[in-house]
Amino acid sequence: MSPPTEGTLTNTRRIQIQWDTVLTANTGGSDIVSYNLYWDQGYDSWRSVVGETSNYLGTSYIIGIGITSGATYKFKVRAENKWGWGPFSDVTSIVASGPPS
Repeated sequence: MSPPTEGTLTNTRRIQIQWDTVLTANTGGSDIVSYNLYWDQGYDSWRSVVGETSNYLGTSYIIGIGITSGATYKFKVRAENKWGWGPFSDVTSIVASGPPS
């Protein structure tokens, strides 16, 4: 998977994470049934945010709880199909900040 990216709705109070769909050529011939987003809240401890215990087919997610203005957070994503979970993407770091004033 491609690494997730920062969405345009990111500001000092929330982070929007976006990712690309997995191309059919990379799915082993099976449709994706869920995307699983993980984040490191700055403690070197990864936590699943969405998509692991229930299916999530969205390609964007907003986190608005536990965000500190100016802090850097790390994210990674993976996809699941009938063959199981694929490998995680590379990690992306996103700073909780808005556009310059």
